[in-house]
Amino acid sequence: MSQALKAAAPQIVRPYGFDQFDNTARLVRLGVAREVSVKTYASDNITRHLTAIVSDDEMKRRCSDISSRMTDPIPIAKTCDLLLDKS
Repeated sequence: MSQALKAAAPQIVRPYGFDQFDNTARLVRLGVAREVSVKTYASDNITRHLTAIVSDDEMKRRCSDISSRMTDPIPIAKTCDLLLDKS
C-alpha cells in the first residue's frame, strides 16, 4: 500500500483480514483505490476496475498529490518532528 502511494499508482485492493479492511477503506476515501470484494472478485470485474482507474484523471491527480507528500529524504526524522510539535 505505501509503496503504491509513493509511486503515485492507483490501486485495486482485495482485503483479506485484520487491518486490511480499514486500510482499504482509507484508500478508497482518499480516492486512490477501488475495493474488490470476495464476492465480486472475478476477471471481468478486475478488468472493469483496471479500465476505470487507468482513465480516471482525478484519481491520478490524487495519487500524485499524496506521492508528493512522501518525498522527504529522512521520513523517520520528519515523523518524530511532527509527533513532538506542540504548536
